[in-house]
Amino acid sequence: MLKEAWNRSVPVFSSSYLHVRKGAPFVLYPNSDELGRNLASSALRTLSGDSRKGMLPLREVYTAVNLRTASHIGLNLSEQQQRSFDSVFPEQ
Repeated sequence: MLKEAWNRSVPVFSSSYLHVRKGAPFVLYPNSDELGRNLASSALRTLSGDSRKGMLPLREVYTAVNLRTASHIGLNLSEQQQRSFDSVFPEQ
């Protein structure tokens, strides 16, 4: 899949940290510590009688970028933009 995306200059987003090392330009992967904290807070609210239900968007994620692949598809990220990612590949 990554090879075809590279050949066609199509960006791929993944949720696997390993994919950014293999060429996916962008990856969002879980921040397990924050997910656990939010789950505990939700459980405590439920135990205290808060009956709110519903779904919340997943915001507890890390971000990674592969600069080589991003450049290949025409995205040249500034130093400031690169700093907004949790991980940048290739490592500099």
